[in-house]
Amino acid sequence: MRVELKQGGHTVLADLDVEEEVRHARLHAEDLIRHPPWTGERFRKLGDIPELVEAFDAPAARFAAFVRARRFPWGTAALVCAVAAAGALQLGVPLFGSMFLGVPISEAAARVERAAFAGATGYEPLLLDGAWWTPWTSQLLHARLLHLVANIPVLAYCGFRVERALGVGGLATVGAAAVLGGTALVTAFGALPVVGASILAYGFWGAQIAVGFRAGDAVPPGSRGFYGWGNLVIFVPLFAAGLDGAGVSHLGHVGGLLGGVLVACFLPAESFAPRATARARRVRNLQLAAVLGVLPMLVGPTLARITPALSIPGEQIEVAGAGVSLELPWRMVETPTDVGGMPAWLVSHNHDEPLFCGLARLGAARDPDDLTFLGIWRAALPGEVEPAPAPPPLRPGFTSRAFLVRDPSSGAVVGRVVEHDLRRGVWLLRVGYRLEVDGDPDVGREALYRHVLDSLVVHEPPALAAARRDASLFSRDPERMWTLGRELSRAGSYVEADGVWASLTMRSDGWEWEGAQARAAMWGDLAESREEGQLDAAGPRDARIAWIEGWLERASADKTELHAEGRRYLAATRACGTSTSSPCGGILAP
Repeated sequence: MRVELKQGGHTVLADLDVEEEVRHARLHAEDLIRHPPWTGERFRKLGDIPELVEAFDAPAARFAAFVRARRFPWGTAALVCAVAAAGALQLGVPLFGSMFLGVPISEAAARVERAAFAGATGYEPLLLDGAWWTPWTSQLLHARLLHLVANIPVLAYCGFRVERALGVGGLATVGAAAVLGGTALVTAFGALPVVGASILAYGFWGAQIAVGFRAGDAVPPGSRGFYGWGNLVIFVPLFAAGLDGAGVSHLGHVGGLLGGVLVACFLPAESFAPRATARARRVRNLQLAAVLGVLPMLVGPTLARITPALSIPGEQIEVAGAGVSLELPWRMVETPTDVGGMPAWLVSHNHDEPLFCGLARLGAARDPDDLTFLGIWRAALPGEVEPAPAPPPLRPGFTSRAFLVRDPSSGAVVGRVVEHDLRRGVWLLRVGYRLEVDGDPDVGREALYRHVLDSLVVHEPPALAAARRDASLFSRDPERMWTLGRELSRAGSYVEADGVWASLTMRSDGWEWEGAQARAAMWGDLAESREEGQLDAAGPRDARIAWIEGWLERASADKTELHAEGRRYLAATRACGTSTSSPCGGILAP
C-alpha cells in the first residue's frame, strides 16, 4: 500500500506493507502515518489505528515497544541494594570502633567471618554439611572489598538491561537459572566453595548477549549496542582476560553464563507476549524463577542422602605402605595429608576432617592396645577425648573403636573419631576418619567416608608382596625363601610360613638349621600368646612337639639359638619344665 510516513521531522512517501513492518518492529507505535482508509487526510500515530492492533501484538513488535518504554528497573535496584547492604555489613564491621551493636569489634568480625564462610556454596557446604541455603547466601557475600566493588557495577548494568528487555519476571528467572547453573558446576566439579555475586552478574551478562540474537532487528536501533554483537565484542576480551585470575571460580562464571543464555533464548517473557497475556506471563515467570531458585536447595540435601552420588567420580588408589586400596573421590585424591604418620586425605583444606589408612607395628605382646589409641588421639585433638560406643565392625575380622572430643570449657561434643582395625600378625591395619562435629552418620561427610571405607580392598602387606615376588623369581635361593617365611609370619599367614620354613629344613647346606630355628621361634611366639591354634591346619601339637624334640636331639651344642627357641616352645606348651629333672631337661641343657 502507498502511505505517507512522518519520522524524525521528515515526511516520506513509500509503498509498504505497514502491517508486516509493524509485526517485525520496523515501524513503531509513535511513528506518524497518513493513509486515507485508516487516517483520513491527517497523520495519526500507528499505535492509535485499530486495524494495526493485532500487528502490534506480534512478538517482535511487543518486544520493541517493551524496550522503548524505559520502565524503572525495580527488580535490579532491589537486588543491587541487597548485595551492597550484605557486602557493607560483611566487609564494613572492622571499620567501626571498638564495639558493633554492643559486641566487641574483634568478636563481631569473627562472627561475620564465620557467617561468610558458612554462606559459601559448593560440594562441601551443600552436600556434605547440609547447608541448603548457600546457593543464594553465597551471592550476597564477597571475599574482599575489591571483589564487591568489581561485581556491583556489572550486576547493576547487566541486570538493568535484562530487566528492560525481559521484564522483572525474566530478570528473576535469569537470576535463578544462573544460580542453579553456577551452583551445579561448582558443586560437581569445583574443588572449593565460592562466594560472590559474579554468578548472577555473568548470568545477566549472558542473557543480555542472548537477547540481542533472539530479538534481532526488533531491538530498537538506539539499544542495539547493548545486546547481541554489540555486547559480545566487549564480553569476550574481558572474559578471556580474567581466565588467569587467581582465586576466580571460572566454573561458577560459566554455569551462571549458561543459565542466563538458556533462559534468554527460550523463556516466553512478558516482553514478547500480547498485551492481554503479558501480566499472566510475568506471574508465570516469577513462579518459574521461584522453582528454579528452590531447586538447588532441594537437590543438595537429597543428594547428600544418596551416598554413592557424593563420591562420583571415584579413583581407585593403592595406599602406600599399607597393602590396601581405596576408591576415593577425586577431591580427596588431590588433597592428601597425614595423620599420626599414616596416609590421610581431606575433601579440602577448609575442614580438618581426614580419612586415614595405614599400617602400625604392634609391640612384642602383639596387643593392639599397646598403641594406646586413646593417648594418640588425646595428643592429636584439641579438647577432652573420651571413649564412645563403637560402630559395627567394617568387615569380619576388624575391631571398631570410637572417641568423642569435648570442648573443655562447655563440655559440648565438638568432634568424633571412628577407627576400624585389622590385626595381621605383627601388623595392625588402621582405617577410619576424624570429624569436627558429631552429626548424622547417614548423611553428608560421614556417609561419604563410610562409603569410601566400604570400598576397602585388603592386599598383602608391601614387605610380604615384595618377598613373595623375589621368591617366585629366585625359587632356589634359600635366603629369599627364608625372607618369604619371615614376612608371611609377620603378616599372620602362619600356616604358609610354616610350610616355607619346613621346606628349608629338607636342605643339607646349613639352611636347614635356619629353617628349623625360625619355625621353632614362630611356634614359641604363638604358644606364648595363646594363638597356637592357628597352626592346627598344619598338624596337631603332638607332632610339633615331637618334631622339636627330634631337632634338639640332633642339634650340636653350638646351635644355641635353636636350643633356646625349642626350649621356649616346649615350656610354653608345658611339654617339659625348666629344670634338669623334667622329661626333656637333658635336651634343653646341652
